Amino acid sequence: DGSKEAFSESKLTRTLLRAAEGLERTIDVPAIIARVRAEMYDQIKTKDIHDVLIMVVRSMIERDPAYSRLASRLLLNRMYGDVFGEGYDQANIAEAQAEVLERNTRRAVEKGDLDERMAAYDFKRLGRAMKIENDNLFEYMGLEIISSRYCMEDPETKKQLETPQMLWMRTAMGLALNEPMEKRHDVVLEF
Repeated sequence: DGSKEAFSESKLTRTLLRAAEGLERTIDVPAIIARVRAEMYDQIKTKDIHDVLIMVVRSMIERDPAYSRLASRLLLNRMYGDVFGEGYDQANIAEAQAEVLERNTRRAVEKGDLDERMAAYDFKRLGRAMKIENDNLFEYMGLEIISSRYCMEDPETKKQLETPQMLWMRTAMGLALNEPMEKRHDVVLEF
């Protein structure tokens, strides 16, 4: 939001440890923090610190595949922040996904970027079918490619507008558009 605060190594460490859950034996957290600190500069933005963290972890993938998982989780965390807004409620993420999918689909239809029939879906039903935990199955490069090339983003802000699960759902919705209306939702869910 433009406000300034002192750099917090403990805050960065907490973010890293949360993303490294289950990988603690393999990940060298102090080495990552030291390299991130070396990349810092005065007046760096919070978003840029997170980007530096991802780049540092990405550079360590050669050491162990666990770093690919960690980099993927950090990228996913950034995507979720863009899509759901900072401080999103992880406990109610399924509801948030359905709401965001509906909002972004309707906006894209209004702008003429998506077929108008896309707005006729039951987004609550489709939202409940998405399995956000499957986003964690990505390795870093797979998620980076999905994020940078296939997920919708706001053309002005360049913020992500969808998670990988939303991308798959939007794709299934588009593929099912020519199905009879009474079967359309079932076909989407089958895809």
